[in-house]
Amino acid sequence: MKKHSKIIVLVLSVALVIAGLALSVSADNGTPGATYSGGEGGLLSATTLEAAFAAAPDNDLITLTGDTTVTAPIPVVNRATLNLNGYTLTVNAEKLFTVSENVSLDIVGTGTINLDGMLAEYSESVNADFSLVGSGNGINVNHNGSKKTTVTKARSGIFEFKNANIVATPNTDTAFTMPGGASVTYSMTGVNIDTTGSTAVDSNSGVFYIATGGHLNLKNCNIDTSGVVVEIQSQ
Repeated sequence: MKKHSKIIVLVLSVALVIAGLALSVSADNGTPGATYSGGEGGLLSATTLEAAFAAAPDNDLITLTGDTTVTAPIPVVNRATLNLNGYTLTVNAEKLFTVSENVSLDIVGTGTINLDGMLAEYSESVNADFSLVGSGNGINVNHNGSKKTTVTKARSGIFEFKNANIVATPNTDTAFTMPGGASVTYSMTGVNIDTTGSTAVDSNSGVFYIATGGHLNLKNCNIDTSGVVVEIQSQ
């Protein structure tokens, strides 16, 4: 039987400023629909969340107005902020977002994300920031890892998590991965992470895999795991 360990870590954190225009996404009876600003000051319509991201202008704000399901990865080519607005976003795909440009992506508000795969994956050459910042009761992320092994795979930039509850059961031994050669800062404040349900995490693996040159800042976080908290790449 695995022995569970629980830690509370206090270290300096980094804040991320979020700004944007207005864009709204809705789902009626389980069928996603979307309206977005289009940069024209009014709302235009889109039939899917992917179409809304594709049509939204740079630095737009997307606000869910109903529970929504995503079945294919959504490419992010402009700066964007997604407000969950108290609803549930279910991801039946290998990843929710793919980022191949140097643009920031922010998820805010309250609500739940049910992940079958990865939350966000960045191309190797991309230097961009990501944040998941909950308000009120925070954001719940339930990651079952059946299609992808980690919650996020960072390349270069700042990955900030704040006021969130993350239950991760990845198929391999880490929930947050930083590949070799990456220059990334994982910054977490007020985040609860539970990997005790994983069948892969053991005493020789970590919740975080930190590559040479990477940084991990934790403040007021609770981590419940069957393994170690941090695994550091060998020099």
